[in-house]
Amino acid sequence: MDSDDQACRWRDVAAELTGKQVQYLEKLERRHGRNEALLLPIAREYAQSNLAERVLIGHVVEPPGATFVGGWEQDGAGEWFRDFDGESWSVGSVQVIICGRQSSDGRIFRNVSVYGAEDGMSELNAAELRQLITVLKDAEKLLETPSDQRPRQCGVPGHRNRVSHDIGIADQPHLRWCRRLA
Repeated sequence: MDSDDQACRWRDVAAELTGKQVQYLEKLERRHGRNEALLLPIAREYAQSNLAERVLIGHVVEPPGATFVGGWEQDGAGEWFRDFDGESWSVGSVQVIICGRQSSDGRIFRNVSVYGAEDGMSELNAAELRQLITVLKDAEKLLETPSDQRPRQCGVPGHRNRVSHDIGIADQPHLRWCRRLA
C-alpha cells in the first residue's frame, strides 16, 4: 500500500513497523480479533513514529540512564517527544521510579514517580521508612545530575536494561538487572 491513509487493515502498513510492533499488534489481534478500528490506528501511529525517527529526529540519542525509551509521539502542538523510564527502587511495597520526557531537540525533563501497593495502601516499618527516605534522597541527587554526567546503564547497542535497586532490611541496596522489552 502506498499510503497509510489508504490502508484498510493494520497489516497494510506492517512493512513500516518494527518486529516488536508487529508482534504486539498480532498479540492484540489474537486477544481482540480482527478489530481494525482498534488495530489500524495503533499501526498508523507506530508507522508515523518510525518515519519521524528515521527522517526527522533519528540523531537524538536516548537519555543517559534510561532503562526504557518509548517511541516518538506528537503533542497537541505538533511537537515531537518520547517518554522514558530510568532507575527504580523498591522499598517494601513502595516503588520509586525516575522517569521523564525527551523533546526532539534533545532536551530532557525528569521527575520521580512514587507508587504504593495496588490497593493504594503501603505500610512501612521504621527501617523501611528510613530506607525510603534514603532512596528519595538518592533519586533527588540523580534528578539534579546533568544528563551528560549520568552513566549509561548498558553499552550494548539496541539492548535496553532496567536497573532497579531492591532495598531490603539490610543497610546496603544492591542492583538487580533484568531485561525490559520496549
